[in-house]
Amino acid sequence: MHEKTREDSAKVLNMPLLTLEQFRHEYREGKYTSHGCYPRVWATINGALCHACLRAELRTQVRRIKTNDPEAILAVFVNWENSDLYCHVCDARIEAAYV
Repeated sequence: MHEKTREDSAKVLNMPLLTLEQFRHEYREGKYTSHGCYPRVWATINGALCHACLRAELRTQVRRIKTNDPEAILAVFVNWENSDLYCHVCDARIEAAYV
């Protein structure tokens, strides 16, 4: 049996895996997309992560990506219509674009 990796976690979520460079670029873009100002959500194997919680644990997430930790940020996406999406760390509702 092999140790779980970020790639294994991304396969479970069926999402393309962010590289460290992509993660840094996406993080610098901020809470909203640069085109359309849509709310962005960070995906981990544990659930969605709001931008405030990501900011609070940024160094931890960078370390996790560097070490291929399965609990690292896997992807970023726009929350288009899910009004029932909550951050798995702080339980805050994550804004949806069209709700």
